[in-house]
Amino acid sequence: MRLVMSKNSEKKRSIKDRKELYMQFLKGVKTYPFFLELEEKASSDGALSKKSKELIALSINDGLAIGNRVERGSVFQRES
Repeated sequence: MRLVMSKNSEKKRSIKDRKELYMQFLKGVKTYPFFLELEEKASSDGALSKKSKELIALSINDGLAIGNRVERGSVFQRES
């Protein structure tokens, strides 16, 4: 039981650290908000639905992972 609690606390600390680093990154990079705006416009519904675009991106990611022998899901994706 103690091992499980330790892993949970490590996971929470890791998430907290990543959030803090992300906030520092946002403060230091002036072009990132423009990238986020572009990403939002590109992923919104249009000629293709957002879901279709996500499925296409997922299949490309899986194809790259297989081609490069990288574990699936190791490419960073921002959660919406």
